[in-house]
Amino acid sequence: MVVDDELLLLKLTSSTLLEQGYRVLTAESAEQALDILKNKSVNVLLTDVVMNGMNGYQLAAIVKKKYPDIKIQLISGFSDDLNGGEVDAYLQKNLLYKPFTSQALLQSIVRLNSRALL
Repeated sequence: MVVDDELLLLKLTSSTLLEQGYRVLTAESAEQALDILKNKSVNVLLTDVVMNGMNGYQLAAIVKKKYPDIKIQLISGFSDDLNGGEVDAYLQKNLLYKPFTSQALLQSIVRLNSRALL
């Protein structure tokens, strides 16, 4: 699932994943993502940090608690995001910064999936 309140970035990220054969769900807000998660199975959550309403850190904290099997990748265009203490050090350390390449995005998905095997 890709969550971003910037529609152009949401479409670009999801189309990159679709081109690689991933099944992709999208949400324009953290609240919409949580609604989708009530009824859909998700393996990986890619979420922007800075969004209107609930931010990506808050969404990640809720998802980690309610859906511990979902792997999370935080994405941000800012290097000094606040509220990082709301998530674990692994998520903060592995933040994917915008603008990112398709290759960097796909590598983060592979890294998340390989981390689940450890």
